[in-house]
Amino acid sequence: MAHLLSRRNPYIIGRPIDEPKLLFGRQDLFCFLEDNLSQGIKVTLLHGQRRIGKSSIIRNIPKYVKLEDFVFIPFNLEDYTRENLSTILAELAKEIIEHLQIDAKKIKPPSIEDLDKDPYIFYSQFLTKIYDELDSKKIVFLLDEFDALIDKYSASLLEKFFTYLHSIIEVEDKLFLIIFAGRQSANMPNLLNYFQDASTREIGFLNENSATELITQPAQGILEYEPGAIQAIIELSAGHPYFIQVICFAIFVRARELDEWHINIKDIDNIVDKAIENAEAGLAWFWDGLTIPEKVVFSAVAESQKIAIEKSQIVPENPLKLLKKYGVVKTEVLEQAVKELVAYNFLYETGNRIKIELVRRWLLQRHPLRQEIKELEKLNSEESYSNYEAKKQLPAQEKKQNNLANYNTTLAPSPKSFNYALAVAEEYLHKEDYPTTLENLQFSTQNKKREPEILEKEEKSRSISKIQCYSPTKSRLSKSVHAVVIAGAMAISAAITGIGISRLSTPCLASENKVLGVFCVDDPSVNLSNGDRTFFAIINNAYRDQGIESFKNGNYEAAVKLFRQAVQADRTDPEVLIYYNNALAREKGNYFTLAVVVSADNNTNFAQEILRGVAQAQQEFNNKDGLNGRLLSIIIANDGNGKEPEKAKQVAAELVKTNSLLGVIGHNYSEATKAALTEYENVGISVISPTSSNTSLHKSNVFFRTVPSDAAMGEKLAKYAINNLNLTRVVIFKSTSFFSESMTQEFQNNFEELGGKIVRQIDLTERTLNAQKEVKLSLANQAQAAILIPDRQYTDVALDIAKANNNIINSSKNQKKPGLKLLGANTLYSDETLSKAGKAVEGLIAVVPWFRDAAQAKEYAQKAKKLWKSNVTWRTASSYDATQAFIQDLSSDSNRTTILASLENAKFSVNETSGYPLKFSDEGERETEPILVQIKGGKFVAVP
Repeated sequence: MAHLLSRRNPYIIGRPIDEPKLLFGRQDLFCFLEDNLSQGIKVTLLHGQRRIGKSSIIRNIPKYVKLEDFVFIPFNLEDYTRENLSTILAELAKEIIEHLQIDAKKIKPPSIEDLDKDPYIFYSQFLTKIYDELDSKKIVFLLDEFDALIDKYSASLLEKFFTYLHSIIEVEDKLFLIIFAGRQSANMPNLLNYFQDASTREIGFLNENSATELITQPAQGILEYEPGAIQAIIELSAGHPYFIQVICFAIFVRARELDEWHINIKDIDNIVDKAIENAEAGLAWFWDGLTIPEKVVFSAVAESQKIAIEKSQIVPENPLKLLKKYGVVKTEVLEQAVKELVAYNFLYETGNRIKIELVRRWLLQRHPLRQEIKELEKLNSEESYSNYEAKKQLPAQEKKQNNLANYNTTLAPSPKSFNYALAVAEEYLHKEDYPTTLENLQFSTQNKKREPEILEKEEKSRSISKIQCYSPTKSRLSKSVHAVVIAGAMAISAAITGIGISRLSTPCLASENKVLGVFCVDDPSVNLSNGDRTFFAIINNAYRDQGIESFKNGNYEAAVKLFRQAVQADRTDPEVLIYYNNALAREKGNYFTLAVVVSADNNTNFAQEILRGVAQAQQEFNNKDGLNGRLLSIIIANDGNGKEPEKAKQVAAELVKTNSLLGVIGHNYSEATKAALTEYENVGISVISPTSSNTSLHKSNVFFRTVPSDAAMGEKLAKYAINNLNLTRVVIFKSTSFFSESMTQEFQNNFEELGGKIVRQIDLTERTLNAQKEVKLSLANQAQAAILIPDRQYTDVALDIAKANNNIINSSKNQKKPGLKLLGANTLYSDETLSKAGKAVEGLIAVVPWFRDAAQAKEYAQKAKKLWKSNVTWRTASSYDATQAFIQDLSSDSNRTTILASLENAKFSVNETSGYPLKFSDEGERETEPILVQIKGGKFVAVP
């Protein structure tokens, strides 16, 4: 079998197929082209998805279409979208000379300057000579990426080029066109407008027989596929040749590694993630060409199928119904997006299933639904504002004619779109030609088909005093109040008429409140909750919602029962467990109060990880009847996305107004914690952060943390790199966040002090970052290791560096090439790192605050897993410790001063923490060593 181990992989990814024997399932297409040319059909239009095999078909047309009196000239138009007609014709002439191997001295191609003067010399002079040279054979232009010209930059070029070609083939009998359109088939009508007599055909997926041939024939005599394995590949790929090749390529690589050449269904399961990794370039096309509404629907279909699989449902839920649960109201734009995705052949006719299973799995990994909904919200805001700015430039008369139309185009809700609506309203107020009440606006919407002049006259006649009925304040009738009313009504009008893609019923962010039932605006008062609102509205829990209503009404007995049922309905949600305990505390009275600050607008996973630790400590304390019968109540506070210092400061200022508050757990991000500290210092309230590790935070006399600082973690990693791995030259890949910059600086300081050298620093946030190139350049600079220090937002980019490094290591046929040793920050300590990067991160060493598989942490980890029904993260553990630190310091006469004094001298045993001793230094640092873990065998293990 040794000769097989060195055999080249017979499956082809990312390059055209030149050998006809390796091109399967396209014989009928070649017959179709041959028949068309034989019958004198001048234009044939072929269209299909990217990676469907167009380039392979183009290369093999001369080999399969056996017509001796035809010559074929391929020409790719993708690179000419910003050029003019003369440039395209000049380059096409050069391609003809080169392809036919004609001496350029014998037939000189026309220059751009000559074509600028008279573009028809391309035909009348140049092509005439070519025909003479070919002894009057017919020419077929194989024009690839033809619809690349369909964009906003080249619309006029498209028309000129199409008109030019059409005029030539009308008079030249020996010229034929085979046009390949490689983007969404929705562009086909545009092409057909120019060539109405064209014969069209789609380059589709392979049928089952052809797909089976593509799977089995290239590796015949080497790989032996079980029928079930073949069927599994076809189901994953839907017969798309590119994805068949990608899957089979990964199968062959694994078979060669294991020296196991019999392929079963289990083998297919084992290579899916690797196949997705190999297919990234092809998969990206399924995404990059879509509009934002189409992306949202595409992700919704993937999520709907996932839910159906988990619930063993045969038919997935309609994606628009799923979006409605997320607060996205069905509109014409979203309905059209479903139709477009069906037309692109991405979805089945029903619109609720993705055709290619591998694409569906990729979407779940790379483009989760919640993330895409946020992009839709951004679009609403940006589109609204840009529409307004454009309208401001209109001439006065045209602007006047469009006044009423403006009522129906406002997009809502978001702070930015509110500003837009307000700006439009102020313009109307200045001109005094605005409608005066919400009722009147609704009336004008219902009659929007009537003449604008009539409507404008009717609405001017309404009394302006009626606005006061809708004003948020009756104390004075200001211009801004008028604007708010009109802006709100305008947004309502937009929703009623169904114009735009925004969502009237969109839930506001947890840190926002709804104004006039439409606009979401920042409101510090809604950032705090004892049990009177949820910060996770996306989670459906009817018992929670009923419990919140009872809590608001002061009916704590009913709230206890309802929150208990909410906990039973969803054992993974820490918010409802906190509210259950809060209701118990309120019902009993005379309770202690702590607060926890999370970032519920940004990464809800992080927020819930922190809340789990807090909820668990609270539950244990209250289950023991608290301290002398006094239970613990927790205020949950939300500082938005955690990276807006001003908002964090506002939340802190609101929190400290609660006189009974004894201490604060939080914030999540260091920049938020730093901004809020002034507010806490002013009132002498203790703050224990479970996650903020930036070194600049230890200077405050009220600040403590249960997570090691960046200084401690940077030192730990640097010492291990120098002393244990003998590394002296490294490259750092970092992002621009507060955490990443701090951790990078700490590692660098310690590494260089120990004699090491940082040969390069690479910014992971650069859009043009080429992972393969950066790894090669680092190796060229004699770097021995890559230090990966991304923030959470850029962990995927850091993993791309790992993948590129792995590709270089395994690029040699017979032996592995030296690559970079991988070390990283705690942001890489997650199950996602293992699932997304696979073998590429094997051996990676990361420095972490807490490790659940460590001997001292196992007891707590198992207890937490039993409570939350899944493994917990270091954020949960450190949040538990922070809450325990406060709980252990409680006394019958606790106040802010006694708590602060106790924390400075406190020492907690492992029985009271998540497994490690807890004692704070004079500077509030946790006196503990960070932990090094390594990925071995696809899981994290402790480094001895």
